[in-house]
Amino acid sequence: MTIRPRVEIPSISVVITNYNGRRFLADCLDSVLSQTLKPVEVFVVDNASSDGSAEFLKSVYGACLINPPSPPFAKGGKLGGGLSKRGDVRAGLSQKGDAGGIISKGGDAGRAVSKGGDSGESSAKGVSLLPSDRNVLLPPFSKGGEGGFPAHTQPEIKLISMGYNAGFARATNAGIRESSGEFIALLNNDAVADSGWLERLTRPMLESEEIGFCASKMLFLWDKTRVNNAGIGITDYGLPYDRGFYCSDGPEYAGDRLVFGACGGAAMFRRKMLERTGLFDEDFFLCYDDADLSFRAQLMGYKCMYGAGAVVYHAGGATVPYHGRTARFYSCRHFIRVVARNMPGPILRQRLPAIAWFCVKNSLRSAIQNRDLTNLRGYAAGFASLCRRFGQRAETQQARTVTVGYIRSLMVSKAQMLRETSAPFEKKAKGEGDKAKGKRKNEEKESPPTRVADS
Repeated sequence: MTIRPRVEIPSISVVITNYNGRRFLADCLDSVLSQTLKPVEVFVVDNASSDGSAEFLKSVYGACLINPPSPPFAKGGKLGGGLSKRGDVRAGLSQKGDAGGIISKGGDAGRAVSKGGDSGESSAKGVSLLPSDRNVLLPPFSKGGEGGFPAHTQPEIKLISMGYNAGFARATNAGIRESSGEFIALLNNDAVADSGWLERLTRPMLESEEIGFCASKMLFLWDKTRVNNAGIGITDYGLPYDRGFYCSDGPEYAGDRLVFGACGGAAMFRRKMLERTGLFDEDFFLCYDDADLSFRAQLMGYKCMYGAGAVVYHAGGATVPYHGRTARFYSCRHFIRVVARNMPGPILRQRLPAIAWFCVKNSLRSAIQNRDLTNLRGYAAGFASLCRRFGQRAETQQARTVTVGYIRSLMVSKAQMLRETSAPFEKKAKGEGDKAKGKRKNEEKESPPTRVADS
């Protein structure tokens, strides 16, 4: 009889980015502190909130104030500058950040996990069935906080004050750089996590190092029967979208499966992966920063697992309205940037007409029907920034370790995207969601789905 060694439970850091979210912070932090698998530390990065968020954290939760990283935030090839040297040493990770040598140059890593596979079956028995980890025994899921992963003391809450509104990407990077955990979990300030959230996200990453990051099941806080995000999908012309957006939480979202990417509002990342891919692109003030990082990770062979049991309830649009002009401008601008930097050449050349037509149609519809040039300005800003981004594209494509065919297999048609969402908004059934969110303006109804990770 072969004795399988137990996996040492890794350390987890939680990073929460906040901007004027004091009214949500208590519920958010209490849900993190109530996790069955405790993090070692919780960072709240405050973007110069004017609602007393920082004072609330210090007085109620005893948060200790630490200064953000003193070096300027790196820009260029690996935007976000990777992880700080101090962070690498504290986490006991190599400077190279090699993911265990499991990704071969030019290989198609991760094929051991089927695209539609359900990792939950193996997890329930406590034994990994993945070929790379057959001799690893995982503890069973804990029930009510008993058994399973060992208990830890309550984590220390640390406050990072940015001093100005740095946006989601830059602020989140500041928290990641200060963190020490092997796994880094991100949670929106207006989200409440189920008690088993961290435990459910951690398990797939313990089963296989090919899983570099995990997506949560995000349900709307104001309507817990509807999905906010079940991982990020991507169309064949490069448009990222929220899987399951505003759909009823049904059987299709009940099982774990591989997806294209993870929403930055509730996700977990392997530190070793981030050391290779770099952090969030700090030129993305908000919108699509998580899609950009997901694309880079996929190009390097890392897989994203959607954890159906990792449930988070998200207010959504609390800081930035989903279809407000600010969100639409950045979504349009960053759509161009995501495609230009990450889409492999053969796919880009083939789909360029569809990309151009999508931008033109979207701009004209908004301009003619709503007399609103926000979309046009966003696309124009995206195209205007391409000249200085050619170096980024070259570096990103040189780092690609998977085939073009594999990337193509991750993309879906527009028809499939519409089947996986209840978008666009004008096609949604009116009900409690409309009452809770209020009457939408005409330009909001005519807009395409907008992704805002830090809303």
